[in-house]
Amino acid sequence: EMRAHPPRLIFLGDSITEDWEKHGPPAWRDFAPVWQRFYGDHHAVNLGFMGDTTANLLWRIEHGELAGISPKGAVILIGANNLGYLHWSAHDTVLGIDTCLRELHRRLPHTKVLLLSVLPSERTAWATRTTRVINRRLAAQFPPGSGYVTFLDVTHVFMRNGRFDRALFLDPRLRPPAAPLHEPPAQGDGERSHP
Repeated sequence: EMRAHPPRLIFLGDSITEDWEKHGPPAWRDFAPVWQRFYGDHHAVNLGFMGDTTANLLWRIEHGELAGISPKGAVILIGANNLGYLHWSAHDTVLGIDTCLRELHRRLPHTKVLLLSVLPSERTAWATRTTRVINRRLAAQFPPGSGYVTFLDVTHVFMRNGRFDRALFLDPRLRPPAAPLHEPPAQGDGERSHP
């Protein structure tokens, strides 16, 4: 896909990013139309892969995934899986994100990066606390105007009245239900608008 149509915009991440390619069923899991609406005319390529940690993303960057392209922008959403089975610390996760950013910049020096915060989830109290620490550290490391990386903390999008809103996640809709981790794009049913 990238050889046939050099991308102007790339998305790097884990299953939260990869989900944009889903076509349902059910209808609430048909995300591809939202991708097309917002990014279809931007020569965007989705490079999200289920289960990826910062180490997996780093491996992909170091082993040619970005070879031969020069996109104008990159959106990165990574780190949630570091807090799952691997149980990595906030320090190690931030170090992993920072290393991915440095290696991406080394290979794509003219690409501007939008780094999204690790999204909130409802997996464990430890994961919730660690996510907050990670996002605070990333915000401090990448203040506005800090160069090629713009950090955007999107935690507030998943809150209503100051509380975590389970309705904004697809996992509780699954059968059997799972702990909230993945967010569905807006489908016109009163859910949040997508950035």
